[in-house]
Amino acid sequence: MPKKILQRRLTATIDGQEHIIDEIELLTLGAPLVIVGDPGMGKTYLMDGLAKELGTKRISAGSFTRHAHPEKFLPPDGQPLIIDGLDELATSTGASAVDEVLKKLSALSLPPFILSCRAADWQGSADRQKIAEDYGVVPMTARLEPLSRQDAREILSEWPNIEAESVLDQMDARGLGEFYRNPLTLNLLAEIASDGKGLPQGRADLLAKASELLCREQNAIHARTTVGMANGFTLQDSAGAIFAHLLLAGMQGIADLPVSDVPEGYVAIGELADIPASPLMHESLKTRLFQVAGENLLIPYHRVIAEFLAARWLAKRLNAGLSSRRIEQALAFSGGVPTALRGLHAWFGHFAPRMTQRCIEIDPYGALRYGDPDQLSLPDARKLLHALIALANEDPYFRSEDWGKHSVAAIARPELKTEILDLLKNPGRHVHLSTLILESLPQTLLIAEISPDLQALVVDETAPFVERDNAAEALIAAKIPVNWSAIVKHLNASAQADSHRLALETMGNVGPDAFDPDDIVQALIANHNIFGDRSNRHHVHGTDYRLTRRLSAATAGFVLDKLADQITQHRPNRHWRMGHSAAGTTLAGIRHGGNSHIISHRLAARIQIVELRCNRDRISCSRVRLQRDWIKARVVSSRTR
Repeated sequence: MPKKILQRRLTATIDGQEHIIDEIELLTLGAPLVIVGDPGMGKTYLMDGLAKELGTKRISAGSFTRHAHPEKFLPPDGQPLIIDGLDELATSTGASAVDEVLKKLSALSLPPFILSCRAADWQGSADRQKIAEDYGVVPMTARLEPLSRQDAREILSEWPNIEAESVLDQMDARGLGEFYRNPLTLNLLAEIASDGKGLPQGRADLLAKASELLCREQNAIHARTTVGMANGFTLQDSAGAIFAHLLLAGMQGIADLPVSDVPEGYVAIGELADIPASPLMHESLKTRLFQVAGENLLIPYHRVIAEFLAARWLAKRLNAGLSSRRIEQALAFSGGVPTALRGLHAWFGHFAPRMTQRCIEIDPYGALRYGDPDQLSLPDARKLLHALIALANEDPYFRSEDWGKHSVAAIARPELKTEILDLLKNPGRHVHLSTLILESLPQTLLIAEISPDLQALVVDETAPFVERDNAAEALIAAKIPVNWSAIVKHLNASAQADSHRLALETMGNVGPDAFDPDDIVQALIANHNIFGDRSNRHHVHGTDYRLTRRLSAATAGFVLDKLADQITQHRPNRHWRMGHSAAGTTLAGIRHGGNSHIISHRLAARIQIVELRCNRDRISCSRVRLQRDWIKARVVSSRTR
């Protein structure tokens, strides 16, 4: 399997502003630090890299909290503990996983730490507050960003028998673009495509095909062994039985050792001898469904695969007569599902049709995030929508900080149009749910039917900005015919800052060349408050990022000339200086549009409208200076040619 190493990007909130950083910058953020990301996003790989950089070792949250002597994990020289997989920590009392980790950290006199967790299981402000109460400082949070299409193309290009661009286009056409933005599912997708298995139709199909490949003996010499000749489904079921017991017991893996020598967090293989419906248990341990974690120690290939196969095995045990009540008691208690079991619970609802609605009722967001909701029947999809509404009424912030976009087309069906419009038009609606619905629209048939309602939402100044922005993005992504020029003029005419911001973001997403340069200039002036009092102005950085980078040279020339004219006409006084953010945007526009077609005296004239006043953000200031110096060099170069 090819291994393409990419520098990962993360979003970190620093001084109230979100910044995109590279993984090499993580250690500059200090500790305590929490890293969140979706399943398969590469959290463990990243934590291993941080541990290696610090000269220490990664420790799982389960091992850390179970160990009687956690001081043995303390790194030398006061380096932070690297604790991985908070979401994998099962607690028998229903207590927060953060509470359990903090108890151990408190016993160690509160050493610095870096912690990882699945995004959907990080409780955001609640967990941050608990850490802050113990440590006296609010922990920094960094979110692993999905891979870009370019990242995915580079990874796929390493695989044989794959036409990378064709695979990506097909996944986008099927509404499965999220698969190539996740390192785990991308590599599974690549192995499936390289093997000629055909591209998957959904999340369940992807994991089923991947499990089949992971059971296959790749070495021709071993093809005639018991494992090589074994039935693939029986191997998967036997592995699923092991995975189910590991997950339910909160254990890491299997140890082929005497019981007295089994390390903390592992189960002796002999203790699993009586598991029913696992005739090839020992053989399954020799497949790629397991990976070596140490001498005579095995762990699952990945937790996502383990949850999938464990749930399928549990569903088969249900069909064989195991009590549904007994299974439910193992997976949920006190009306909820422990974070460590949400994936298993979601897939159990998928594989056990008679339990689907019950599983949705208990954990609707888990069913949506960890299962395959796009395969739900219409009655089950309606049940999921209503359960999410009930969840939002009970807990309006149920998404916590899980703001990544996810495909949930199952609940955005034409048959559910009435319920969805009622939700979007309800004045008391909850943003965590409404945005979830809006994000799911682009790949559905429903969006064409409710296009007028979405356009009305875009210009509705009583609606939250995130809803208006998501509505615009959905219409753009679905290529629905919309008079965007008229909408932008309407937004520009508003006195509301959010409308000005939305105008810029919309023009950047549609493509700035489709708009009148006067409208672009008006939006820039309003958003950056170029001529007004900036002291009390809340400015969102990066609003015009896409716009400045998608400007053609011709449009950039018109925009910059018109901006210069506006500044000449409306400059309040001779002491006036352009603000820092506006200066940066202007220079970015000059750089991205200022190619050889724009003659030097026009470039020089535009530089004159930019006068910097550096603020406390020295990094941003230095970047703007670099842009300015680059442009000046272009001017000098063009004059000497």
